[in-house]
Amino acid sequence: MRFQNLSRVPVARLRGADIMHAVVRNIMLADASVAALLGQNIHWSDAPANSPYPLAVLQKVSERRSYTLEGDDGLGRHLVQIDVYASEHRDMRQASQAVCKLWSGLRSAGVAGAFVQNIRETVERDTGADGLLYRVSLDVLIIIKET
Repeated sequence: MRFQNLSRVPVARLRGADIMHAVVRNIMLADASVAALLGQNIHWSDAPANSPYPLAVLQKVSERRSYTLEGDDGLGRHLVQIDVYASEHRDMRQASQAVCKLWSGLRSAGVAGAFVQNIRETVERDTGADGLLYRVSLDVLIIIKET
């Protein structure tokens, strides 16, 4: 299954990491503030060529499991890096702040908790209005209820 197509698959049919990929993207798409700034431009691993800015690229950095004496506790602890890119500094700030606000302390159906752990800003050369591409990287610990 390709990650971009997971939003069309019922979460009940997904397992493990696929659940996390679908839940994370669906939460971002459903948030009015994030959707107003990024639209559908939220992608796992890599954005398609010629994607308009601003956009977000998601990467799973790590996954940690925990166990009780009875086995797996059913919670997947995923560290996800969310990179928000924009050709304008103002757009990058607005979009990254909306993403940070969404994930900061989030609890919802399927998510036991989400916590923004680190935020980094970088600038790269690109063909933007001023020749620069602005990026904010957020490291977010997302605890998914997988069972």
